[in-house]
Amino acid sequence: MFRWGFYDAFYEFSLQVKRRGHKIEILDEKNEFKDYDAFIFINFPKRNKNIVNKALNSNKLKYLINLECPTIYPETWDNINYKFFNKVFTWADNLIDNKHFYKINCPSYSDKKITNLPNEPKEKFCITIQVSC
Repeated sequence: MFRWGFYDAFYEFSLQVKRRGHKIEILDEKNEFKDYDAFIFINFPKRNKNIVNKALNSNKLKYLINLECPTIYPETWDNINYKFFNKVFTWADNLIDNKHFYKINCPSYSDKKITNLPNEPKEKFCITIQVSC
């Protein structure tokens, strides 16, 4: 099976949701809003589609997972956009209040990938991470 690396955590999340009798779907114009309990947005969505505006203005629970930095995706960091969400999950410590903004560390590797890392201490260490979607 093809795996996305960075997005493995979301895949694992979807499996947990399925095991608990729920399902996650990508929002589509054909879907009926009455069939949904909540909307989860990964970064603030582009508002050029009617379905997105309908979801943002609905009375359903809405969650924002703020992953991109402000330089790459400024819309997701615009304070005016936070009003649409019941909870915002972010890595930005200056926003965390545990009422509306909650800490989330960027998902990365599964346990299977990190169990084989070397245990011996290193004096010098460098890592470069790049994700392009």
